[in-house]
Amino acid sequence: MKIIIKAFASFVLTLAATLGAQAADIVWTNTAGGAFQDPANWLPNVVPFTNDTAVFERTEAPYTVTWHGNVTNHTHIVRAGTVTFDLQGHTYSLHLTSTNTLGTTTQAALLTLTNGTIRRLNPIYVRGAQTYSIRGSGTTLFVRSNASFLEIPYYIAMDPTTRIIVDGPGALYKGIGYSRPIKHATIIVTNGGHFQASASLIIGDGCLIHVHGDNTEALFTNNSGGMSPAASILITGGATWKDGYWHKLENVQTIAGPITLIDAEWRDAYTEPTRGWRKLTGPGALLQGTGNVVLSRLIMDGGTMRPGLTNGIGELTFTGHITNAAPTSVLEMELAGPTAAEHDRIRLTANARGNGFYYAGGILNVTAIHDFVPAKVTTFQLIDAVAIEPAFDQVNLPSWTGTWITNDLYTAGEITYLPPPAGTLLSIR
Repeated sequence: MKIIIKAFASFVLTLAATLGAQAADIVWTNTAGGAFQDPANWLPNVVPFTNDTAVFERTEAPYTVTWHGNVTNHTHIVRAGTVTFDLQGHTYSLHLTSTNTLGTTTQAALLTLTNGTIRRLNPIYVRGAQTYSIRGSGTTLFVRSNASFLEIPYYIAMDPTTRIIVDGPGALYKGIGYSRPIKHATIIVTNGGHFQASASLIIGDGCLIHVHGDNTEALFTNNSGGMSPAASILITGGATWKDGYWHKLENVQTIAGPITLIDAEWRDAYTEPTRGWRKLTGPGALLQGTGNVVLSRLIMDGGTMRPGLTNGIGELTFTGHITNAAPTSVLEMELAGPTAAEHDRIRLTANARGNGFYYAGGILNVTAIHDFVPAKVTTFQLIDAVAIEPAFDQVNLPSWTGTWITNDLYTAGEITYLPPPAGTLLSIR
C-alpha cells in the first residue's frame, strides 16, 4: 500500500510540475543559429515543450534553426529578425488553441520555412483562438520548396504591407478557416507553389494576390468572403486560380475588383457541372487578359470584360456561358490590325457546365489602337460562340470614315468595315 501511495504522490508532483510549466515563454538566444532540440540555445536552458511558447526575436543577423526530430509546442512567436526554420524532413506541431504571431506592430520579421511541415494539431474550430497574425510593415512569411504550412490559422490576420510568399515545387500554404479583411497586403504564389484557403478569404482594399508559373495554383474552395473593388487578383504564366463556394450548387459569387489573366486559367474548384457562377458586379469589376475561364456561368452585372489588356490584343476562352444582368455592363474589344491575331476575341465552348452561349446585353465598345485604319474591306470576328442572343443594348464602333456592317454580329460574332471608295482621277489634256 505504501508503494502505491508513494507512486501516486510522485505522479501528482510530476503533474503539478508539468501544469506549472504551462504557457512558459522559452526564448531563443543563439545568434548564430543551431538545433531546436539543444537546450543551450534557449533561455532558460530547456527545449520548449508541449505547453510552452517558443519565442524568436534575435535581430543581430539572419540565422537558421534546424530540427532533428518532430517537435510539439503550444505556440510559436517570431517577434523580430530574419529566421529560417530548416525542418530537415520533420514536423513542427502547434496546439489546437494556439494563437501564433509573426512580427509586431513596430517590428518587422521574416520567417522562412524549408524542408518539412509546420502544422496545427486537430485543426478544428475553437471560438476565440487560433489566429495567425502577421504584423508590422514588411513582415513576410516565406514558404519555400518542399515545405508545408498547414492549418496553423483558423483565422488569419495580415497587417498592411505584410506578405505571404509560397515559392517553389512542393511549397504549400493551407489554411482551413476565415480571414480578417486583408487590406494592402500581398499574397504571392509562384514557381510551382500551392496556396489553399478552404474557407472565406476576405480580399480587402489594396490587397494583391499574384499567382504565377506552370503548375502553380491558388485554391479558394469556400470563397464567400468577397473581394473589394480596390483589390486585385493577377494570374500569369500558366498558373491556375480556383475558387468555389460549397453552400449552394449554383455557387454565385460576386467579383467587385479586377482579375487579370495572362496565359493562365480561372476555374471553379468543384467538379459538379452546375457549380461556378460568378458575377462581375459594379464599375470596379473587371476580367481582362488572355487565358481560359472554366465556369458554368459568368454574369455581367455592371462590370467590364476586356480580352487582352488596355492597348494589348488577346483572347479569352470560356467553357460555360456568359449572361448579362445590367445595361451598364461593358465588353471592350480592341482592333490593332486586319488579321485574327491582331484583334481581341472571345471564344465560348459548350460542355456539361454550360451551352456555350453568349447572352448579350449592356454595351459593346470596339476601339482601334496604334492608329490602325483598315485599307480595304476587313471582317473582325469578335465573338466565337455556339450562339449569340438577344443583342447588346448599345454598340460603339470606331468612327472611321467608311461604313460598318453589323448584320453578322449575332450570327457569327463578326463586324465588317468598308473603307470609303477610292477617289477618281480625271485627266484632261
